[in-house]
Amino acid sequence: MRFIWDNRKLIKRLIIRETEARYKSTMLGLLWLVMTPLFMLSIYAFVFSSILKAKWPNTSNSEFEFAIILYCGLIVFTLFAEFVNRAPNLILENTNYVKKVIFPVEILPIVALGSALLQAIVSYCILLIFYLLFYGSLHWTIIFSPLIIFPFLLLLSGMGLILSSLGVFI
Repeated sequence: MRFIWDNRKLIKRLIIRETEARYKSTMLGLLWLVMTPLFMLSIYAFVFSSILKAKWPNTSNSEFEFAIILYCGLIVFTLFAEFVNRAPNLILENTNYVKKVIFPVEILPIVALGSALLQAIVSYCILLIFYLLFYGSLHWTIIFSPLIIFPFLLLLSGMGLILSSLGVFI
């Protein structure tokens, strides 16, 4: 964990650079960071509430509630899927960094996780806004959500180190 703290400025710059590079060639640019979760939530709300009429057991008869609960799980799954799909190729994609003598290779999975986490944070903020609009207030237990996500991020960073090192050999 010390290497993360020692290289925090480099990690921050690389996360910003990677996020900007992802949306650089698009017409809307960084606006896609917000538009993608909005489209995803609206599509799931429409499909599951209007077309499929899906409901969770033991909940209210609200049509939008199913989409909000489903979107909570999709945020975590999207974070996991995006990171695990990118992890095996991290070292191969960044050979120009790896060949440098003083570049800390172990931060590459942290940078990829940070980039995926940025998208998840934006999705989470959109979820909170829609939750506020739908229910009127947030429950006080919302303060525990970082405590739930932190162990998951530790698991993902460990998986990223293993997968990125295996990706070089396989």
